[in-house]
Amino acid sequence: MTDKVNIALSKRSRGVFNLLGVLIFSAAVAAPVWAHHSYAMFDSSQDVTHIGVVKRFLWTNPHSILIVSIPNAEGELEDYYFEANGPGYLARNGWSRQSLKRGDEVTVVSHPLRDPEGSGGDLLTVTLPDGSMLFAKPGASDPASQLDQGGNQ
Repeated sequence: MTDKVNIALSKRSRGVFNLLGVLIFSAAVAAPVWAHHSYAMFDSSQDVTHIGVVKRFLWTNPHSILIVSIPNAEGELEDYYFEANGPGYLARNGWSRQSLKRGDEVTVVSHPLRDPEGSGGDLLTVTLPDGSMLFAKPGASDPASQLDQGGNQ
């Protein structure tokens, strides 16, 4: 009789441990989603325009980064970091890895960082040297739709 009870408990224990293993695995897989930051660090009530020269464009997930050298009040160049959506979103808006080249003079519109010491923001639009515009938010095709989204994507 004792052997039957031990076998029954053993099967139940294996089931509990299997369930526990599935739960731990699920939590580990979902952790990157929970870790994604909010847009609270940006002031979506303001649009700021900067003119500068592209230093680097990082076509990366989960966010692409545009680094632009912009003259400060003393005329010295400072690097500003503008965060954009990942390549999937940008590609749907007509961007490619080659959309921005080192040395391009661009006009950038962004929601600035809330930190007054910060240099950069949440990218909304980029105007290229030929006058064409790139929109950084999903489904955007004009500046008015950028404002409607409030930079939160």
